[in-house]
Amino acid sequence: MSTYRKLMTVGCAAVLALGLAACGNGDDTAEAPTTMEPMEAMEPTAEEQLAALREEISALRAQLGIEDDDDLGDSVADLQSEVASLKMQIQDAEDAEAEAEAERVAAEKAVAGKALQAAINRVAFDDVTVGAGPVITNANGTGTAITTATLRKGDSAGSLGDWAGTHYSHMNAGAKTLDEAVIYTNKAAAERKPFATHATQLDDSALGANYVASTNTLDLGTNPNSSTDIKGDGFPTAGTTTFTPDGVSGVVVVPGTYQGASGSYRCAGTDCSATAGANGAVDLAGTNNWFFVHDANAMVSIGDSNYLQFGWWLRKLDGSPNMAGTFHAITGAGETLADIDAATYVGTATYAGKAAGKFAINSPLGGSDAGHFTADVTLSAKFGNAGDAGITGTVSDFMANEQSVPWSVALGRAAWDTATEGAFASVADDAGTADVDESTATVWSIDGNAAAAAGGWQGQVYDMDGDDGSNVPTHATGIWNSEFGSTHSMVGAFGAEQQ
Repeated sequence: MSTYRKLMTVGCAAVLALGLAACGNGDDTAEAPTTMEPMEAMEPTAEEQLAALREEISALRAQLGIEDDDDLGDSVADLQSEVASLKMQIQDAEDAEAEAEAERVAAEKAVAGKALQAAINRVAFDDVTVGAGPVITNANGTGTAITTATLRKGDSAGSLGDWAGTHYSHMNAGAKTLDEAVIYTNKAAAERKPFATHATQLDDSALGANYVASTNTLDLGTNPNSSTDIKGDGFPTAGTTTFTPDGVSGVVVVPGTYQGASGSYRCAGTDCSATAGANGAVDLAGTNNWFFVHDANAMVSIGDSNYLQFGWWLRKLDGSPNMAGTFHAITGAGETLADIDAATYVGTATYAGKAAGKFAINSPLGGSDAGHFTADVTLSAKFGNAGDAGITGTVSDFMANEQSVPWSVALGRAAWDTATEGAFASVADDAGTADVDESTATVWSIDGNAAAAAGGWQGQVYDMDGDDGSNVPTHATGIWNSEFGSTHSMVGAFGAEQQ
């Protein structure tokens, strides 16, 4: 056997032992095995390095805005040095730009902090009221009336626990004022139920007392109050329409809805009329009564008409903060402790909830800022008329402009107001005791460092469950203001529920 064939035999045996294929057939005519080119990393040539560096330099010069036609160096080292120099120039420019931007932002925050602090201090913390509509009323700290402004509903402000927030605003172009507010409510979602069930559950003169379930008939009287609950395509959108009754029955029939329930309105006589009122309301009139007869399976969506609210308000004049304040209130008839006097209670209760407000930092040493915040609130109430009766609280877990900040506010003991059931307010200093400060103001702490006591707080407890056999209020709302030295100011409002 030839030497070549011996090598092939040994080689094939080795290949087969490894489980590989591609050996020849063992004769002298077998093709020699194919060898593969090694996959080695190809180093760029000097010319390629020079070309790449020149291209990078051109891009860097373009970034810097340099128009320089000087010949570039011919060595890689020279070009690499040029690249490093240009990159350093770019980094210096970026650093200068970042520093200028930081200074601009700091300057804007300083202006905003100064303006909002003045706005916060211009309106006493207990002077702003935002009522139904909502409408801004009452006066600022100087006694000057705040122009009444109906706010337009805007986007959602998100939820704080069970409290849903909404943005409101009103622009007065003539006065160059912009009123903004965020209002949080615990208003429940509308409840859908059969109209018959809804009508028979109510005992007010508008429904329950005038409803006959056997005939699905609601007696509206001869001149029901103008109401947006009354709707029908046959009713006028402007002016007054006097209807002609049916020639056979002598009855006017107008298909429509009442509080969203389908049916028809009916009135006997020749003087039955409807007048378009404000905001889509309809005013019915006639010598004889108007009736609403609902369809057998008519459903009605009943909104929550009894809920609490709190929030903050800001007025801008020519684009700059001018006045700011907070508010809290109850909407609807409510259960506002009409038959419950906190001063006659015994026992204790705790409440937990959410808070929101405005803050301003006006520091000559830097770090000025301004904006809004949200937080948690806890309250402890002691009822009765003992000397230590009242309510205390803590505001914590602050988020200022959506960033966590190490703040907390202690709400000193507020006493029950003997003149207003359920109301409470921080205790004022007794001028007759010159050497003793009895006031129970608020204390703002930052990073565990407490400022001197300042500001005050007040609020109201409510029994939203009505006559449930309990003599303990279910909810509390209120407002406060506080300061940390002369550089920090805040105003806040809260809503809380019994735990």
